[in-house]
Amino acid sequence: MSSVGAGACTPSHVSPEVWTSSKMALLNVYANETSSSAIGYNGQSGLYTLKANVDEALKGPNSTVGNFSRIYSADWWRDFALGSDLINFYSMANFNLSQVGLESACANKSYGCLSGCSQTAACTTALNQNRTCMLVAGQYGTDDQGYLQSAMGNNNIPARFCYSGYTPVGNLVTSTMASGGAVTFYHYEPDIFHFANPNKFVRVSLPRAKPEMVALATGQFGSNGFGEPSPDPVSVDFPEQALMKYYSNYLLDTTNLNNFLRKFQLTKLDINNLLLAYASNVTNNAALPDVEYAVACDWVKKNYEKWYLWVDRLPLCTMGTNVRYSFSNCNSSSQPRIVNFAWTTPDPANSSQPYDCDGGFSTLPPPFYTSRSCEWLDANTALWGLWLSSPPTCDLSFYNYSVSECTGSSIRNVEFFWLLPSKTNYLVSGECINGVSLPANTTVACDYVPTFSGVYTGIATITVIILVLLVVFVALVLKYRERPVIKRSQWHLLLVLLFGGILICAYVLLGGGAPSSILCGARPFVGSLGYTLCFGSLLVKSLRVYLVFENKAMKKRVVSVWRMLHILSAIVGVDIGIIVVWLLAEFPGPSTYTAAASEFTGTVVHVECHSSSFIFPVLSIFWKAVVTFVGLYVSFLIRHVSGDFQESIWIFSASCVVLVGSLLMMTMAYLVALPAAAAYGFLSAITLFCTVATMALMFGPKFTRLNREDMTTDTGATNGTKGTKGSKTSKTSMVVSSAINASVVSSARGHDVQSH
Repeated sequence: MSSVGAGACTPSHVSPEVWTSSKMALLNVYANETSSSAIGYNGQSGLYTLKANVDEALKGPNSTVGNFSRIYSADWWRDFALGSDLINFYSMANFNLSQVGLESACANKSYGCLSGCSQTAACTTALNQNRTCMLVAGQYGTDDQGYLQSAMGNNNIPARFCYSGYTPVGNLVTSTMASGGAVTFYHYEPDIFHFANPNKFVRVSLPRAKPEMVALATGQFGSNGFGEPSPDPVSVDFPEQALMKYYSNYLLDTTNLNNFLRKFQLTKLDINNLLLAYASNVTNNAALPDVEYAVACDWVKKNYEKWYLWVDRLPLCTMGTNVRYSFSNCNSSSQPRIVNFAWTTPDPANSSQPYDCDGGFSTLPPPFYTSRSCEWLDANTALWGLWLSSPPTCDLSFYNYSVSECTGSSIRNVEFFWLLPSKTNYLVSGECINGVSLPANTTVACDYVPTFSGVYTGIATITVIILVLLVVFVALVLKYRERPVIKRSQWHLLLVLLFGGILICAYVLLGGGAPSSILCGARPFVGSLGYTLCFGSLLVKSLRVYLVFENKAMKKRVVSVWRMLHILSAIVGVDIGIIVVWLLAEFPGPSTYTAAASEFTGTVVHVECHSSSFIFPVLSIFWKAVVTFVGLYVSFLIRHVSGDFQESIWIFSASCVVLVGSLLMMTMAYLVALPAAAAYGFLSAITLFCTVATMALMFGPKFTRLNREDMTTDTGATNGTKGTKGSKTSKTSMVVSSAINASVVSSARGHDVQSH
């Protein structure tokens, strides 16, 4: 039981019956590592003989086994000391001393032993007088430190003690008993040997044990040598001694077990009944697999009133101490988490009952269903533990909502649902009560116009019609390019103007659909290029008229259309360069962000074309403003040129239309928060209207005069009309530029992609 030696390799925790009389010196060495208390019953060693031998001695001269001159009491020491008849009856000459005395049981010179035997001084005297000594079969020479040997020697009993061990002594006694012989032997009670041979043995009484006499024992028998007088003065019988139970101090940390061992006690009757039952089962029930357990279990069943106080009252069952829990469905998004409960130490016979507690939390809670995550459950045990008996009050954390994708109506449906609805009514929560109610379903506007929506379909239809008209205009310009009215209007630049209008229509078509890398890059590129082609062509158209009719230095030089196209290419190149650098440096790619919803309490994930830079959109707008104002100024300069060459009035009219449209578009883009469908509808309608108006003002007069004879002169008397038209075109260009760039900037800043 110690922390060293065998205690470290093969430790024992409890020794339930310890005879301390001969072991105190050893036990005291480890006293600081063990605890002890009385087992409840006493033990007593002594000198025993066969009951049959006692009966024979009581017959006296009538005995057929021994030679007795009178009646003797073989269970009383004095008859051994005062006469020789009992000594002869138990004579050592009746035994083979080499078999009953083993040196292994008592080493030579240990406790007066020689060849496994020791003897009293009275025996030495008797042998010297040619008399015999009685034999006492002993187990080990160290038993009781020679107490019996000293007591018999000091009472002048001639006895030889031969030691052979526990089992050989038992065998010697039973064989002698079977053969009808006589024997005395050292033994002790309680012991199974006495219950295996009930009523067969009688204890030989020595002088009554007095405490003051017992205390004289020194344990020095044999110290003077074999057969010499003992210096140990003890001369009385063995006293009863309280048997002890020893247990390791390691058990002090286990309160319940330590208390059990401390209270555990048996009476003499209890141990006798246990040993008797054990001996009976060994003899009569050989098939029983575990005799010790069967006997002990039967005693426990029949003696509840004796042992129930040994066991401490079990503590009250509590959730924190006696109940363990486990989570399931932790990785499932479609099923609730389940908290399952089990006893920390269940009853082996009935797992639904606890084994280490009693009362209090007497029954296991049913499985607990919850919408909370396993991480939350693990971190908030104390909180949800209260919910087992009292459901929580409903709040926002107990329900959730789903936001659908955009529908054909350009809205997203928001549906609210309990995270754990009742099994009978999905409108009622299954894990909380009272508090907030489930909100009604609602809708939120889309961040873009789906291509399958009615708004987009209508706008796209109109846009395609306009595209077809523009393509028809292209065909008409090519067909009638040699007509004077078309030729004087520089039909190459008219085609560029129409191509710009086609790109603007394409820009409107690109305004629908979910933001993607292609759409986010194509929208600013196509819209910017379309605007610049439209109003850049009007600028160089007016510039050529100005160089030919108003610039004296250029009157004798040819200003070809191809030269003007080179200038237009430079204008368009600058614009494309700005856009390309923007797309390369800060690409306005699709981006998502979460923002609080205005329609309900919660958040919505938005998607947009986002660019972190505002410099490039500003540069693009600035460049278009330059093109627009320069075109307006040049058209103003040629207002006096012949009406066959200048278009100032039409350019000015178109500019007014586009200016108003631009103001409306910028107002809606920056000052008014409209749903994506409404914004796309308004901005697309304004863009298409301005485009149609510009094309109508620029091509309507030309096609009406297509077959009319040229009635103008070569002088500049009527040049004012053309200059006016050019001026209007430039102004129109400026306004359309503002409108389109407002849409581009809107896309770059992350607004709805429907802002055109």
